[in-house]
Amino acid sequence: MLRTQMSTYGTQQNAISVSSSTSECNLSQLQHLDLPDFLLSLSAELASDESPPECRRLAGIILKNSVDGRYSADGDLLINQWINLDQLIKLKIKELLLITLGSSVPEAWRASSKVIAKVAYIDIPRREWPDLIGKLLSNMAQQGAYPPPLKQATLEALGYVFEEIVQLDPDEVNAVLNAVIQAMYQAELSSEVRLAATKALQIVLKHANFANDGCRNLIMSAIRDTAESDEAAEMIKQEAFGCLVVIASKYYAMLEPYMETMLSLTTEALKGGVESGALQCMEFWITMCEKVIELREQNKPFAHAISTADCHFIEKPLSSIVPILLQTLLNQEGDDNAQSISMSGMTCLGLIARTVGDAIVPLAMQFVEGNIKASDWKSRKAATSALGVILEGPSIEKLAPLVRLLFDRMDDPNMVVRCAAVCTLRRVFELFHSPACANRIFIDANLPRIVAVLAKRSKDAPEVSKEACGAIYFLAKGYGSISSELSPFLSNIFRCSLFYFSTC
Repeated sequence: MLRTQMSTYGTQQNAISVSSSTSECNLSQLQHLDLPDFLLSLSAELASDESPPECRRLAGIILKNSVDGRYSADGDLLINQWINLDQLIKLKIKELLLITLGSSVPEAWRASSKVIAKVAYIDIPRREWPDLIGKLLSNMAQQGAYPPPLKQATLEALGYVFEEIVQLDPDEVNAVLNAVIQAMYQAELSSEVRLAATKALQIVLKHANFANDGCRNLIMSAIRDTAESDEAAEMIKQEAFGCLVVIASKYYAMLEPYMETMLSLTTEALKGGVESGALQCMEFWITMCEKVIELREQNKPFAHAISTADCHFIEKPLSSIVPILLQTLLNQEGDDNAQSISMSGMTCLGLIARTVGDAIVPLAMQFVEGNIKASDWKSRKAATSALGVILEGPSIEKLAPLVRLLFDRMDDPNMVVRCAAVCTLRRVFELFHSPACANRIFIDANLPRIVAVLAKRSKDAPEVSKEACGAIYFLAKGYGSISSELSPFLSNIFRCSLFYFSTC
């Protein structure tokens, strides 16, 4: 009867039929009439090789939702219902779940691995499933003939369990970590298993004793070897770089001895494009910069000391990575992958500028001067964009020569380049133009030229005109009040504003 109801429900759901509520109601009635039998029947359906894959998947979803006590609105009720089940019923359900991991049907073992984690969330803290990790590890230890997906299913189950459980036994964590890393190294295993192992490592990392030298070296070696392996599939390499992102976020302070290795790995990947994990590599450096910035914010009274103590070991690799990131800006108008890399590159460059300050300016200057007058408009746009993304961090004195190059692009024949130039100038006024600044990024003698070029651009294409009016706004705001410097240009500024609003 249960299979019939699920089959009907699944079919009607796929057809988006109104009458699906009838089958859903029937399932709900079965659940309330005899919850133990309902859950046991679901687990049996999930484990049955005679059941259609869709029914097995649906049985897993319903079973998971029936015990999901962490994210459900009825979490406490579901947890208590499970706790109060007869122990023999629970043992049978757990046994069926573990058996299902050995199924050759992906819909079944994937559903089972998620249910296992939900049950573990309830029972492991209560010491009612003490042998779960051991049983999963025994799957990983099997040699010779075994169902092909078993290790992949087990690794996914371990990942879900480690996501759900906050506190785990340190010895079990170490045992799982060793099993996961061993699976990453085993070339005879399928790429699917090795990929599952690398994904599992990202989750297990959060529980690892990374402060231990042996544990840390084991993890970093496994990641390095996987990322550098010629045999590893591209997806596996991407997930290996994903492990670095987790490490940067959680264990930033312990990475100093590995900076040279990190630089080598990420540099090669960035040169290789998105398929080699370029996006994950940028995310790694983004995370590193964010950690430094976060430390500075938390310790503002000691900002200089924090900068010296916590930034020195990443300053050199960051400077080495800047030229490669700048090159990604040349792909802003490419395919979706290239554009994603370019956008991430801009984010990364902005954070590096905030992290290392003036050290980024000579590197950016070399790129800007080499591209801002190029015949290719994409190169000119990239150079202009580079100016915009490094504004926060370096000093006004260092930025001034770069910003002056913007004026050469205000009359660029390409509208996209003009828009980028005016947008960057708007950001300059927003960040640096204030009477309170001891050193302005431009002097009042430049004001006639600035107002003239912005007035001209305010009558440009809508995209450019919008940025020009924004620049005029921050220019005027920077003077604080009507000043003698700005007064001669007010009529021109008002005309620009009126023209813009009349065309909106």
